[in-house]
Formats: sequence, C-alpha cells, structure tokens
Amino acid sequence: MKTLIVYYSRTGHNKQVAKELAEMISADVEEIVELKPKGFVMSGWQSMTKAKGEIGDVAHDPADYDLVVLVAPLWFGGISPALRTYIEKYLKKIKSIACLSVSGNGMKNEPYINKLEQEYSLSIQPRLMLTDSELQKGIYSERLKSFALALKSDR
Repeated sequence: MKTLIVYYSRTGHNKQVAKELAEMISADVEEIVELKPKGFVMSGWQSMTKAKGEIGDVAHDPADYDLVVLVAPLWFGGISPALRTYIEKYLKKIKSIACLSVSGNGMKNEPYINKLEQEYSLSIQPRLMLTDSELQKGIYSERLKSFALALKSDR
C-alpha cells in the first residue's frame, strides 16, 4: 500500500510525529506550506470560522496513493486554515484517509474529527490524537507505534 503523509505544523510538533510515522511505515511526506501565516489568535479564529489559507504547491499528487494521512493541529474546535485548503483542493483525489493530530487537548479533540467527517462526507480511520504535553515528555511512542500498526492492518 502506497501512503502519503501530509502535514501542517506551526510549532514543529506535528512535523516531528509526521516524520517519525513516515519512517515507521515507509511513507512519502508532504508539508503543507501556508504562504501568508497569521498569528496564533487569528489562526484560531480562522479555524473556528472555517476559513481557508493560501498554501504553496504540492510535490505529491494524492491520487497516486492508496492512503493519505493528515497530520495537523486542531485549534479552537477546527482544523487549521492551511489544512482546510488542502482538503478542499485535493479531496476528490484521496482514496482513503487517516488522521493524526498533536495539539493542546489531544483526545478531547476527537469530536472535531467527527465534525470534519460530516462536513466533507469522509470516513477518517484510524485516527490518533496526541497532546503537546505527551510529545514534550516523550510519552507518545507506544501510541504512535499502535497507530502505525493500525494503518497497516486497516487496509
């Protein structure tokens, strides 16, 4: 199974887990680059209001992959504007989708993935929600390994 990991990271946390996961499952990696990034408060507001951001071109066509794993923070009950833009631009090319997020609330963000599924008529499985604290303390590795196994066995 050919897998693409697409990540957006503001602080570097999501980038870190995206790269680790890519090594675990031998996946290609694509960074979503926001061309006009806003400050944290404005980005949070844009997440709440479902705003989109301007993103750079991508190197990997998601249509060439069996699975796309989205890795990005969830802010104020929504996805980042850059990730929303990527989803809306490439959704029709994505065959199967999974999600990994590192943000302040971790598993408490699960309902926001459910909302994303409803909004775009998606089935996002498997999914892993980590907290910034878990990452900073280095206590996430086993959960990331389990997620990697789930990616392989769910397909």
